[in-house]
Amino acid sequence: MTSRFLTEEQLAEHMQISVETVWRYTREGKIPALRVGNHYRYDADEVIRALSSAGREVSTRGARDEEPNVEKKQQQPDLSISGQRRMTYEEFGKLPEQAGLQLIDGFLVKEPSPRYGHQAIIGELYLQMALHVNRWRLGKVILAPFDVVLADDQVLQPDIMFVTKERMHLIKENGLFGAPDLALEVLSPASRHFDTGRKRELYLQHGCLELWIIDPDKLTVTQSVRNEGRWEENTLTRDDCLVSAAIQGFSMRVSEIAPR
Repeated sequence: MTSRFLTEEQLAEHMQISVETVWRYTREGKIPALRVGNHYRYDADEVIRALSSAGREVSTRGARDEEPNVEKKQQQPDLSISGQRRMTYEEFGKLPEQAGLQLIDGFLVKEPSPRYGHQAIIGELYLQMALHVNRWRLGKVILAPFDVVLADDQVLQPDIMFVTKERMHLIKENGLFGAPDLALEVLSPASRHFDTGRKRELYLQHGCLELWIIDPDKLTVTQSVRNEGRWEENTLTRDDCLVSAAIQGFSMRVSEIAPR
């Protein structure tokens, strides 16, 4: 078979394993890889020979992951991470750049590409928020993908974040090292489980002042504001006015964030 160079995703599909497994094999030196900038390229034939020589049953038709539960679970909307080895932020930082890649409780979580409605809402909100924040010099509004490093095993990527000017020193070239003052998550079928569950807990635990969780299908905004170590929650619908607790003077009607 003629050799060809593949990306991580192409190799994973070719061999019927997860992208996370490709990265793990690369880190552990089990498969040969050519580094190009922040990315890797793989010769499919050489990868198969390397795994075969290590005693793995691999063919040019594909190979099953040695952790079948991971591959099976990743097809579910909740992005289950059972069976993976825990990682540290140092290890996470060595991975090739990947949009939507997060580290939650030491486990890699990769979200699929979002839908149009998801991105349209993010685009409208970012435009309105950034115009207001920049006009009044209140801080910085940052659009995903950009890492929020909360702990050695917690690296999140909110869809939009706001950081006050007093805390802008926490923004580094490779991420925000600390919780944002405002985090914004737009739900998708794949992200709903984490956005409304563990990520919501982590934002509170690490000092985030305000969290917006937007349901694009119902066009609702669940606004959570930190009060004495817990979230005070309010769900707003299309005709309601969203008034931010973290961004001074910012408000907009929920209907205004609908895709156009």
